[in-house]
Amino acid sequence: MANIGIVGGGFSALVASASTNFQAKIITPLISNHLNKIFAVDKILSKKSGSLASFKILNKNVRLHERLILGGNSKIWGGFVNMDGLDSRGIALLESMGVQFKPLSFDGTGSLSNKNIYQLQYNDLILDSSNIIRPNTNEMVKSIGWLGSKPYLVLYSGIVLYFDKLILCVGVVQLIQILIASNLIRKGDYISLNEYPCRFNLSFLRALPETNDCVIRYGFFRAINHFVGVQKKTTPEFLPLYLDQIFLSSKNHLAMQYNGAEEFSAHSLGFGGSIHYCNLKINSMPINDFISNLNPNISVLGMASVNQMIPGPISNDIINGALVYDS
Repeated sequence: MANIGIVGGGFSALVASASTNFQAKIITPLISNHLNKIFAVDKILSKKSGSLASFKILNKNVRLHERLILGGNSKIWGGFVNMDGLDSRGIALLESMGVQFKPLSFDGTGSLSNKNIYQLQYNDLILDSSNIIRPNTNEMVKSIGWLGSKPYLVLYSGIVLYFDKLILCVGVVQLIQILIASNLIRKGDYISLNEYPCRFNLSFLRALPETNDCVIRYGFFRAINHFVGVQKKTTPEFLPLYLDQIFLSSKNHLAMQYNGAEEFSAHSLGFGGSIHYCNLKINSMPINDFISNLNPNISVLGMASVNQMIPGPISNDIINGALVYDS
């Protein structure tokens, strides 16, 4: 089998690793001790993680994030997946790891939805990727390059690792930082992302609304647990009070220009609130097209690489995207 390297330790890395029959080598830190608060996203009871990203976005209305910790966002997420359009091979892939697809209910998950959404669970808890995968190299990647067609990684320790194929399963922020450090994003380049905006509403009605928006309704106690970072349903839902997480059906777009000196200018009245921003393009070229034009043995899997077509969870898009690596 080819010598495959996977950079990252979250859900994208998990499904990419599974698609290679867990034969790929995983390179990611167990946790970053560099607490860059600009990009931090933590919950009260979650283990705090940091960021090594040093670039700045010169617009306070743009809020991007990353979690440099084994498990990534899956340590604080709701584990939701939209079954509509999910490839049956993707379902089989996760089930082969012992992951269960659990339908939403107030009794079972503390939540409901107006869409065909399930919850990914592992050992009766919301799926946390760190319970399944372990890094082969517990270090942070600084940059990428290639010798001929053979890709390599440069670690912050100075070590260089060579592979036949390389899959970058990192968050948007870390990916941008790696591309800057690799001199693949240059002064004057344009970067774009999009998302389905998200907002929250309180409701006293148990019945879900009829809308094209994606609504995930949390019972009162499950909403509190989700907010503080508890990855399971712990309390019966008996209060007629609910929190709706609403992903709007119209997309929000972000365009930024790299000014050099690790700064981006951006014109936006608000972006990043969904934490599901995706479809990274560089100079109007989707990230995988951009990368493959430089080296076909390097690819990206994660929010940056998928173009989400329906509002709500993005995990289903990532699962489908991983199937190209299926061995």
